[in-house]
Amino acid sequence: MTRVDFYVLNDAAPQSRALFACRLIEKAYKLGNRVFVRVADATQEKLMDDLLWTFSHGSFVPHSTLKADDNDSPVRIGLAPPTSATQDVLVNLAADMPSAFETFARVAEIVAPIEPARSQARERFRQYRTQGCQVTSHDVGKQTRMTDDAKLSREAIERSVAQLPDQPFAFAP
Repeated sequence: MTRVDFYVLNDAAPQSRALFACRLIEKAYKLGNRVFVRVADATQEKLMDDLLWTFSHGSFVPHSTLKADDNDSPVRIGLAPPTSATQDVLVNLAADMPSAFETFARVAEIVAPIEPARSQARERFRQYRTQGCQVTSHDVGKQTRMTDDAKLSREAIERSVAQLPDQPFAFAP
């Protein structure tokens, strides 16, 4: 059974969700998981591709886009999961429920605190439950406050991700 974790942010700044996703992806990767990042469009794909290289000075998250046809990359970014999904974790950044989500052990949904994102997330929450998934919600909003209108403090992200349990991304061999 797929476990679905909703990470509900409190910060509505445009980059908050993407930066939080980067930290979550990094954590999953460091725990030895293969990750697929589902994006809504080519613009978001480019943003995530760029951010995964630059979001943290001392961090390295090897990744590729599906267009790059690099099946060995532990982190893949694309519009839809590959048909031969070998990833453990699906990070869904699109507004709808991903197809083939049940082929992943874990799904992470990162929810911005604005409409229509919240209502779309509620609908996905109901759909996952209807499909028999174990669904959990994590309120990480208070740990992800912005230091200014445009830039999320690295310390705030570090605190919020550090407080997340390893368990959603820890898998028994």
